[in-house]
Amino acid sequence: MHNPDVLIEALRGAEDKLTRDADVKATKVLSDRRDEIFDDPATPVGGNPRGDVSIVEFFDYRCPYCKQVLPALQTLLSEDQSCALSTRKCPSRAPIRHRGACRPRCAAAREVRGVSYGQ
Repeated sequence: MHNPDVLIEALRGAEDKLTRDADVKATKVLSDRRDEIFDDPATPVGGNPRGDVSIVEFFDYRCPYCKQVLPALQTLLSEDQSCALSTRKCPSRAPIRHRGACRPRCAAAREVRGVSYGQ
């Protein structure tokens, strides 16, 4: 092969597209299931249950990314009294590299006064 950069760039483009597609799909699921995610009365809420910011953490006990996020969430709750935190167990049998919902950028969905933001 005379120009491997072309192949490398094509692979990066394909990977970026897959990531974007997964993000769009996750955002749609969060939007479609908003009430189930944010307003489930059976889910315990930490922090300020009446806060104007609701954080929902999707986690897996075995996920190293989820373990990395925990101290930041604990600090946030202690410093910001307007945050509510609920957690959803998100077990996955897939390898960790495929757990999109458990990567730090997707670990939380945030709601600020009725406007949802998928992270």
